Amino acid sequence: MIKASSIPYSIVRATQFFEFVKQIAIFSTVGNQVRLPPALFQPMAADDVASAMARIATNSPVNGTVEIGPEQFRLDELARRDLLRARIRAR
Repeated sequence: MIKASSIPYSIVRATQFFEFVKQIAIFSTVGNQVRLPPALFQPMAADDVASAMARIATNSPVNGTVEIGPEQFRLDELARRDLLRARIRAR
């Protein structure tokens, strides 16, 4: 409906936030194992998404969709890295 209307618009599609990786790992834990697929995804910091949204919202409408997101990571590897970092800090 938005795209079909005559009203100027910008739709922003953002990737998952880095801040969600911990919760994803928690929900994927069975016993003492974290089971995550090697799926590719492109997380970015919530602050970066907010900055991009503000920049896009204060510029002229693009009458289309703006994709924001950095490099790709494998979900299982990113969670493993974050869990190892947390373990090291806990020592």
